[in-house]
Amino acid sequence: MDARCIPESLQRLADGFDALPKGGDWSSMAAAEKAFMQVHAPFQGSPMIPDAVKYWDRIGELADLPPDQFAEQELKVRQASGQYMPHAPKTERAKCILVEIEIHRVMLQAALAVQLRGKETLSEFRDPYSHNPFEYKKLKSGFQLTSDTKIEAKPVTLIIGEQ
Repeated sequence: MDARCIPESLQRLADGFDALPKGGDWSSMAAAEKAFMQVHAPFQGSPMIPDAVKYWDRIGELADLPPDQFAEQELKVRQASGQYMPHAPKTERAKCILVEIEIHRVMLQAALAVQLRGKETLSEFRDPYSHNPFEYKKLKSGFQLTSDTKIEAKPVTLIIGEQ
């Protein structure tokens, strides 16, 4: 029998989500970059350090923004980063990757709940950025969950089964 169809296996997988480490987040990444700038030898004594510290503090504050709002705010932070501006990395792509991972994690939890307890359990799960429910679409063999958060103009989706 295919393990994907055994309810006990699905339940163990669903239960295992709570035991997983949270992983990195945007705020901790920004804090690590700031700390690196302050101790890394090539930057010691540089007049751009105060601007770099302000830049990473402000970038870290943008953690909860959805990708479209993040891009707009990131540009403003870069433009206001003083002497650090020519060195300030564009962080939009990295943010998009983290957003997509976070949304897929919640979608996978939702998909497991749907498989175990039915479609009505989908209302228990929300997109971590828009805070809206995921759209459910029945497929030939399975279903698709779609978020209203977009990455590069495409909604984040998860397909369970075959289209």
